[in-house]
Amino acid sequence: MIFGHDTTSQNLTLSSNVFDRCGCTQNRNDRGAVAVMCPNGNKPSGKLQNNTFYTEAGCPAVNPAFQGCDDNLSQRGNVFIPYSSDALPGGIVSLPQLSFNPPSPDCTSTSGVYNTIAVTDTPNATIRYTLDGSRPTLKSKVMPKHGLDLPWPGPAVHVNVRAFKDGMTTSLTNGALMELNYVLCREAPGSGTIGPRGKDIGALSGSVDSVRVGDDGAVSVSGWAVDSALRQRGWDPVPVAFRVDGVLVATSLANEARPDLIVARVAPNADHGFRTLLSKNISGILLDGDRHLLEVLAMGTVSTTIPLRIPENGAYVCKDGVCEVA
Repeated sequence: MIFGHDTTSQNLTLSSNVFDRCGCTQNRNDRGAVAVMCPNGNKPSGKLQNNTFYTEAGCPAVNPAFQGCDDNLSQRGNVFIPYSSDALPGGIVSLPQLSFNPPSPDCTSTSGVYNTIAVTDTPNATIRYTLDGSRPTLKSKVMPKHGLDLPWPGPAVHVNVRAFKDGMTTSLTNGALMELNYVLCREAPGSGTIGPRGKDIGALSGSVDSVRVGDDGAVSVSGWAVDSALRQRGWDPVPVAFRVDGVLVATSLANEARPDLIVARVAPNADHGFRTLLSKNISGILLDGDRHLLEVLAMGTVSTTIPLRIPENGAYVCKDGVCEVA
């Protein structure tokens, strides 16, 4: 579903994707592989090109909320194939669904495994997976019947799954980002802020020190972040996320050397700084002359299971090539 807003949902690009029949169904019966919404008459803009749509009766490839709602979406090079046609012998393997089995709510462990299972409705299909964010192929590993036991705490991984069966078109890819880089048990001991049942779970501290535009037009963001709940694991680095107008655009780790943090006594050691160079595309959006909100958040630790803005200067407003604290 693509929503139109006055500042976001502009200059989008959806290219070289495969859409399996009616992917978007709402209670207003606005069925479609891609549904285009225009709240308050705001139209999204961008490119919808070189995609393949497997269509079925009553479910158009692109379904605008009203006539003209998709006028600002350039639609070129798309291929439309009726699902029941000879061009799709045997049909498409059903999209695998991921199921997660987290620790119990009263768990007090500080480490363990997070079980993840994938299933498909297509009988005798083989599900393959990757953990690096790539699309699974026939060379990828087969998902075990009992699922994957992903160790935590550990690196965050992007689980992608895809189902294969001879004589049928391979399924679309399904996936999820598994944020395993923090203690998952709600009742695990920590320190700092008070959590469920009076347990200490830690506190987030940090600052965004600068947002700068380089000579090449690229925007760099620097600062530091510490989560006191991570002291028992040697003060692991805090994952940092960057949002522009509410959309996640980049991630990094606060693990760079910042000796000044020791001098100022705001961190237990120096390795809690970050300096992230945003892509040229994202930098271009921030500097296009319109008003944009840049947010810097901590996420994926005990104290930040819900993404939180960096406490000091966690949001900037960028306009006319200048970014200032919001």
